[in-house]
Amino acid sequence: MAIRSERFRMALDQLGPGDWETFEKLASVFLSSEYPALRTMASPSGDGGRDATLFCEEGDDSLAFQYSVTEKWSPKIRTTIRRLKESFPNTSSLIYVTNQPIGAEADQIKADLRREKYFLDVYDRSWFIERANSTFSRESAAEELSKQFVDPLVSERLLDNDLVSSLKADEAKTALIFLEMQMQDSQAGYGLTKSSYDALVRASLRATSTANRKSRAHIYKDVHSFLPSHSEVLVRQRVDAALNRLSGTAVRHRRDGDEFHLTDTERTRVAGSISALAGMKDDFDSDLLSQLVTLKTITIQNSGAFSKAARNIVETYFLKKGEQFAKSAVFSEDHKFDEVTLKEIVIGKSTLNFGFSGENKIIVMADVLQSVLNSPTEKTAAYLKSLLESYTLFAFLAATPDVQKATMQMFGSGEIWLDTSVILPLFAETGAPPSQTSFTQIYRQCISAGLKLLVTAGVLEELERHINKCLTFIRSDSWNGPVPYLLASYLRFGGKEGHFAAWVETFVGKNDPVQDIADYLRADHSIRLEVADDHTNVSEELARAVETEWQNIHVERRAKMSGDTTHALRLASHDSETFLHVLSSRIGQRGRAPLGYSNWWLTLDRSARSLLSRIEPDLVPKINTGPVISLDFLLRYLAFGPNREKVDLTGAGLAKIYADALIEPLPAEMIEALEAIRADNHDVPEAIVQRRIRDHLNDERSKTNALDTLPLDDILDAIRDSY
Repeated sequence: MAIRSERFRMALDQLGPGDWETFEKLASVFLSSEYPALRTMASPSGDGGRDATLFCEEGDDSLAFQYSVTEKWSPKIRTTIRRLKESFPNTSSLIYVTNQPIGAEADQIKADLRREKYFLDVYDRSWFIERANSTFSRESAAEELSKQFVDPLVSERLLDNDLVSSLKADEAKTALIFLEMQMQDSQAGYGLTKSSYDALVRASLRATSTANRKSRAHIYKDVHSFLPSHSEVLVRQRVDAALNRLSGTAVRHRRDGDEFHLTDTERTRVAGSISALAGMKDDFDSDLLSQLVTLKTITIQNSGAFSKAARNIVETYFLKKGEQFAKSAVFSEDHKFDEVTLKEIVIGKSTLNFGFSGENKIIVMADVLQSVLNSPTEKTAAYLKSLLESYTLFAFLAATPDVQKATMQMFGSGEIWLDTSVILPLFAETGAPPSQTSFTQIYRQCISAGLKLLVTAGVLEELERHINKCLTFIRSDSWNGPVPYLLASYLRFGGKEGHFAAWVETFVGKNDPVQDIADYLRADHSIRLEVADDHTNVSEELARAVETEWQNIHVERRAKMSGDTTHALRLASHDSETFLHVLSSRIGQRGRAPLGYSNWWLTLDRSARSLLSRIEPDLVPKINTGPVISLDFLLRYLAFGPNREKVDLTGAGLAKIYADALIEPLPAEMIEALEAIRADNHDVPEAIVQRRIRDHLNDERSKTNALDTLPLDDILDAIRDSY
């Protein structure tokens, strides 16, 4: 069985100065197929620490090899070159073999040595990982190293605060890690309840072996400690079922003493999964730190403390989000919004050591996390998705012993009405890299899950007006306000202003643009045009109250912008139409579970979420939840709903964590600066380019009031006002 690269990487990472002989054996195996005549040279490195050994190929002393585990590789190489020139003057080339990650960092020293007519090549950690499964001997050597250095760490790392820092109880941390691994490895169609209990039984047996078995009664006790609120009788039933499923594959059952232990294969798999999670965590830490080091207003004092605090905050945020979703699915609690914000979590964790000093530490931490969550690298996106799903499943388990039954109460099919605010990003993503196409991926999976995606004629009208506004901006010599959203997104993703008119022909033509948009949405995204005029179950008084509130909202917004009351009333009419249609459906399905209603309105407009709270209480219908669903809940539904086996959530874009500050308006003055940023970062990953653009916006905002100075909570309103 091929060794997992994450597990082997973790083993290489564990090697220290005292393990140079172990590394020498490993390196010799890896090099033997290419250099079978290697022999030790006349003297070792000579530094007394024996962290490196010199070799050359028999009969050819022009090429030398050095094996080394030291972290200070640069001075080691230069010292070695000097000694080779003195002791082996015929040597002109050195291959430096190490377990350290070096990569392009060695380019400068290679260039320096070339000028001295000396050749240097580096076989670093990645060289070993890339070749681990290339031959049987290499695979065996890598597996032996992993068993020696990784497997003993499994139980220790399970309870390591560095892996799960937000939970207090060791039992909870252990359960979460195994749930996380289970979510990564579980097969489509496998029930969530069965999957969860399989993971918890594995967690109980994590340190077992043939010589160290665990009784059934002990497993009962362990699993109940993971889920203390559940009935002991029910836990035993679930554990027995899980042991029956796992016996013969992952678990061995000794019937004479009714004892159990993990198989050697399963222990290896668990060790590999733990290594993979640790590697993902390390990548996330690097992503966080790379964002922090760009800030000039702070001084980093302890990067380890910063990473630990940042992960604690993110994990707490995910746990609370998971609890919110689970409560809505399991109990008769409203599908609520804005109860959990990242900034509130940061404030609550302000007593932690953030690892840096400077002004506004809370704001800095919140901004760094917001930036990384909204523009994650591919590896960080995978880690965030893993955390989000496992914390949600953990919250489900805490709320109910039968997760599968709870999720079956959610709507299995239904209609999602899309607002203009969630269609425009779909248009923008046609010019974006795959990792930045979240809306496209979400809607594709909604269709796979059996949902209908619908828009009204009013939304099509707003889309056409917005595109026309973008074209007006391009033709205008002067402009007051931010760049219209779609044009700004096109420019952010690398488009040229002069090419925009040709680009939007993807969506609209000249003669009948509204119909063109309808045709594009139906053909490319299976989004259909429908009439939202069924207000049967809404009283005339409630309908008038809803319409009045929408009019007040839009007139107030227009007063801040252009004062165009006529346009404001038109927008209010569009929003009222969809809101009342979905509300009527909600009233007609009165009494369902909060996430059991089959009609929803998806919008980024915060006013829609709280609109019912502004209406006279006597008029508000007695329903479990309002008409609006959030992106956050929609993603969670896709992952845990009754049709989850039909959904593919592996896309990087779907790992993005949505917050209210999803998109920022682009000031007109920023167009040239944006093009310059792209020119300077042409070889940088797109997620990092997007982050640098946003950082530049923040810097400019802090310097002058001439640019957009809206707080994050008002940004989406500003975007909506640009239609």
